[in-house]
Amino acid sequence: MPLAYILITTKVGEMKRVVEGLRELDRIKEANMFTGPYDIIAITETESMGIITGILMKKIHKIPGIKETTTCIQIEE
Repeated sequence: MPLAYILITTKVGEMKRVVEGLRELDRIKEANMFTGPYDIIAITETESMGIITGILMKKIHKIPGIKETTTCIQIEE
């Protein structure tokens, strides 16, 4: 099952609202706030990479306050 780390940059003052929105999504296993180049890191594990794409495009990118995302998909050995 593909595991993805979604690195998120938010608009100023929106970090808490975005992380709360992420935590409401079914497929998000974890979403936490960080200091550094990314404000939030969310983790999702799904049956296919296509589902990860759907989650990003249909759900995550629609959360108000998100400025940019970078997705890192774990490579299985």
